[in-house]
Amino acid sequence: MRNMGPTLVAILLLAAVLGASGCATQDAWTALPPASSFAHRVSAGDLRVFWNCSRPEPDLLQVEGVIQNIGGGRVRFAEVEVVAVNAGGQTLGSARSAARDIVMQTNQRSSFQVQIRTAGEPARFDMFYSHFAREEFGGLGSTPRRIQNRVRDICAAMEHHPE
Repeated sequence: MRNMGPTLVAILLLAAVLGASGCATQDAWTALPPASSFAHRVSAGDLRVFWNCSRPEPDLLQVEGVIQNIGGGRVRFAEVEVVAVNAGGQTLGSARSAARDIVMQTNQRSSFQVQIRTAGEPARFDMFYSHFAREEFGGLGSTPRRIQNRVRDICAAMEHHPE
């Protein structure tokens, strides 16, 4: 029992280091860009989505962004789908991406990237973003429910609103 002193000190030191590293934000570990670096944003319910649109090739749209949990609980399985729509409202193609993190805590941000090849000339690109949240039944348990929103014309220079 006398030699427990150095061992106990080592264990406490290790616990302190691990505890301090757990205090760093998720963004600090992954170096996500600040919200101000994104041209587009929308908020609805538990989520805020920030994104930029680019055209690395003439027939390729790339949407890169960050999903932020702004609600009070956990957000699970957040994903983004980008849909190319022609002037007649018909879908020309779509692509989707899940947020990097499966579960996001309050204020946590997670990145995504969607690339969609366009066939024909789309009039606009719409985005559907969704996640699972738990609906509480006051001590009787909870059940997951899927929440989905849509944003029209995501690459247009305008203020975006969810539908």
